[in-house]
Amino acid sequence: MSVAWFFGTLLSVVATTAQDSDSTLTLLARSSQGASAGEWTNLNVTVDGRLHTAVPFELPCFSKYGGLPVTTDAAACTSIQENYTDPNFRAAHFGAYMDIDVQSVEDIQAAYAFSKTTGVQLSVKNTGHDYKGRSSGKGTLSLWISFNQTFFPEKCATKYTAITIGVQLKVVTPDGQLRVANECQNQDLFWALRGGGGSAFGVLTELTLRVEPQLTLQAAIITFPANSTNLYPWYNLTVYNSLRWGYDGWGGHISGPSLVHVTPNLNKSEAQASMQVAVDFAVSQGGSGIIDELPSWYAFFTKYVVIAEAPVGPEVMLGSRLINTTLFATEEGRTALSDAIRDVLPFSSPYIVVGTPFLYPYVEGTTSVTPAWRHSLWHVSCIIYGLHSTRADLVGQFSVPGQFHFNSTLEERKSVYEEVGQHIQVFRDLTPGSGAYFVSTL
Repeated sequence: MSVAWFFGTLLSVVATTAQDSDSTLTLLARSSQGASAGEWTNLNVTVDGRLHTAVPFELPCFSKYGGLPVTTDAAACTSIQENYTDPNFRAAHFGAYMDIDVQSVEDIQAAYAFSKTTGVQLSVKNTGHDYKGRSSGKGTLSLWISFNQTFFPEKCATKYTAITIGVQLKVVTPDGQLRVANECQNQDLFWALRGGGGSAFGVLTELTLRVEPQLTLQAAIITFPANSTNLYPWYNLTVYNSLRWGYDGWGGHISGPSLVHVTPNLNKSEAQASMQVAVDFAVSQGGSGIIDELPSWYAFFTKYVVIAEAPVGPEVMLGSRLINTTLFATEEGRTALSDAIRDVLPFSSPYIVVGTPFLYPYVEGTTSVTPAWRHSLWHVSCIIYGLHSTRADLVGQFSVPGQFHFNSTLEERKSVYEEVGQHIQVFRDLTPGSGAYFVSTL
């Protein structure tokens, strides 16, 4: 049994048409080097008017753009400043580069042809984010790929958001051909696309997923108020218990003084016993810890994930490292990891993604995901967020307040990057031959 994920229209933004004014075409010509206003107009006609203009999100706040004066809009600017990191607000503004709202294979083929003719490079933006910026490259023509908001399985009345990972993929390769990649055909693409960076090899148009049985989950939601003395003991506790938790099937996030984990492998009483040491610590610090039994991942997602809205669009300086499972198996390894966390705590509270790939019956070499991921229990990130809005939730858990502002000088920004690099180097030294995270886009 399989389901297919088809790209569709996620939202609408202002698009140019073949009848756009000369001033708009001039803006188009300035936006991406290598193409004339006429070539942009022809492309827009080819994709049925779904070529979107390259206008900065913050344009109402500008007094000058592209060397030309801009009429500021105080009300719009205030709204932008107040909602700069709000995901719903930002979703209504695509960004300051040209993009096609892709709705067909022909749109992708038209983009490839345009790129070959004009030399304008392509970038692909669908789900997730890319810390190297490859889904929003300066001067590129972006292919805006998004998923249908709702999905109805055949002969099923239940409606779900359709997010899938592939046992089969359809991809338009740079020669303009639509190819099906699976274990039986185009096996090299099938291997490379699952872990090697999707848009490095083509533009994905469809993914197919084998449906798994619905599972009852136990969720652990643990949090406490952080202070200058209790974060290190907390991280130390997680270091010494994470391997046991992993074999119990727990995976999730550790974010400063909070832990959100789920497991399908335990019943509620077993889950309570497994997490009791973490719950006891949180309660001793004036916090709380609950174990909640839920009928499905979807129930967990809607109850705990959807409400925990994360800020978007901040300036982020990040370093990361995959932490090998072997470090958690010995006293020497646990001590070294705990000491490393203690060293970076004055700078940043590490954000930790916890996975248990060693529980999955993986056949070595069947995907292009780095082997280091298969042998890692933790993924540690040291993060500094820029401070540019009234959103106080950007600081505290992840960063030291006042380290970096939106109007910092280039030298100040370089200095913070260097600090992030120095602190993540502590974890690199512990894990020779491991890896790091840089992209969650497909």
